[in-house]
Amino acid sequence: MPEIQASPVAAEQPAARCLRRQRGEPDAASRVVRQTVRMPLAYIGGVKSLDNVAQLMGEGFDAVALARALIHDPALVAGWRAGTLQRSACDSCNGCVARIYDPAGVSCVHGPGNDPALTRMVALQ
Repeated sequence: MPEIQASPVAAEQPAARCLRRQRGEPDAASRVVRQTVRMPLAYIGGVKSLDNVAQLMGEGFDAVALARALIHDPALVAGWRAGTLQRSACDSCNGCVARIYDPAGVSCVHGPGNDPALTRMVALQ
């Protein structure tokens, strides 16, 4: 079971219940929701490895959503399928957030960026 710690926000706002999880580990609150809810449920947050995906799917999640790991390496899932990758090299720095509104599209600050020609959408006439 991952170590759960109250965040500083919880100390400032006693009514708020804020939990922080160890990096790369599913949080306890998500597990409780999965055990309680009887509908398809996707896990969101911090999934970076094929082992994470297998663990979460084994715990009953119906899908796993990826964000930063795919921003870092858009071919990550293809690498998992081909057996050439097991884990994303994303370090969760959140530098990609600063590039959300970049004309070239969101990209990892540790990578070369995107080709603007591939991210441009021509408006329908």
